[in-house]
Amino acid sequence: MSANTSLAQDKATILKVWAAVGGDEADADQRVRRHWHECKHPLSGVISNDIGKLSELTYLGLWDNALSGEIPKEIGNCKKLEHCYLMKNKLSGVIPKEIGNCIALIKLFLRENKLSGVIPKEIGNCTALTDISLYTNQLSGVIPPTFANLRNLRYFGLFNNQLSGSLPPYICDFKNLYDISIYNNNFCGSLPPALGNL
Repeated sequence: MSANTSLAQDKATILKVWAAVGGDEADADQRVRRHWHECKHPLSGVISNDIGKLSELTYLGLWDNALSGEIPKEIGNCKKLEHCYLMKNKLSGVIPKEIGNCIALIKLFLRENKLSGVIPKEIGNCTALTDISLYTNQLSGVIPPTFANLRNLRYFGLFNNQLSGSLPPYICDFKNLYDISIYNNNFCGSLPPALGNL
C-alpha cells in the first residue's frame, strides 16, 4: 500500500471519527497525518470504533472535553500509538483490555473520567510506558501483577479510586519512578520495606 493511499484512508476515517464527536470537518485535514492534536473547542459525543482504522496514529489528544460512552476496544488496533490523552471527559465503562496491544504506548492518561471495573492486566504488555494516570475514576480490584513489566515507569497516579489489595513489592524495582500517588483507595497491608530506597 502506498503512503498516499494510506493517508487517504486515514483522512476518510478521521472524518468519520471527527464527525462522531461533533468536530468541524474543516479541521480534518490538519489531523490526517500521524498526530491527532487537542481540540480548540469542547467536543461531545462518543469516540467512534473507526478510530481503530488509524494505523499511523501516534498521538491522540482529546482531553478536557465532554466525550461520553466507552473507550472503543478498536483502539487496540492503533499499534503505533505512543501518547493517549483522554483525561477530563465523561468516559464510562471499562478500560478495554485491547489497549494492551498498543505496545508503543509511552503515556496513558485516562484520569478524571467515570471509568469502572478492573485495571486490565494487558497494560503490562506496554513496556515502553513511562506515565500512567488513572486517578479520579471508579476503578476497583488490585494493581495487576503484570505491571511488574513496566520497568520504565516514572509516574503512577491511581488516587481517588476503589482499588484494593496491597502495594506490590515490584514497585521498588522501578528505578525511574519519582511519583506514585495511591491515596483515597481501599489498599491494605504494609508498604514494601524497600520503597524508601527509590
